[in-house]
Amino acid sequence: MQPIRHLFWDFDGTLYDSYPQITHAFVQTLDALGQRGLFSETELLAALKVSVYYAACQCAQRAGLEPSNVMDVFHRYHAQEAAFPPYEGLESCLRTLHAAGIRHYLYTHRDWRAVAQLNVLCELALPLVKVGGQFLAMKSVDTEEEIAAAKGAIRTLGGKIVKVEDYTIPTSGVTHRAVVIEKVSPTPPRYPRAFAKIKKQPL
Repeated sequence: MQPIRHLFWDFDGTLYDSYPQITHAFVQTLDALGQRGLFSETELLAALKVSVYYAACQCAQRAGLEPSNVMDVFHRYHAQEAAFPPYEGLESCLRTLHAAGIRHYLYTHRDWRAVAQLNVLCELALPLVKVGGQFLAMKSVDTEEEIAAAKGAIRTLGGKIVKVEDYTIPTSGVTHRAVVIEKVSPTPPRYPRAFAKIKKQPL
């Protein structure tokens, strides 16, 4: 059996204990839409663990709403939630695995608008990347201004853009843009800030 050399980590429920805040915000969303009894607790958590957008689509389908409207209400409530903490012992776990020669990768199934702006996404991700490691952000192809605007934040967080490349997914024909960011220096310890503050005052 070959030793494990690469690990892909998800933000929600793996690195960060974010489901209590996400669930609370979605319950508030259902209340605001007059749909409190639409899901059982088990159904709601299962849907949210696929993604928030999936839960919004399930809500929209059952209630005759537009998913975008559900997401708009959810984002208003989610922005009011306190910062979600990393799981206890996460840092020592990652350091131990890194010392064993294992490479780490970050992945999130969050709805695209939750981390739409590259500067916001980088504040969430770059503090978890080791110096010398790389972070890959998937963006749409019309993001030249967004990428340019994020360079200051990336520099503040210890990163540097090393490559921007467009690629097409063979099965769908959809073209995305990959922004490859290398961690060149340690991130200042005050980052990442609480998510509500990141959204209110992005770098």
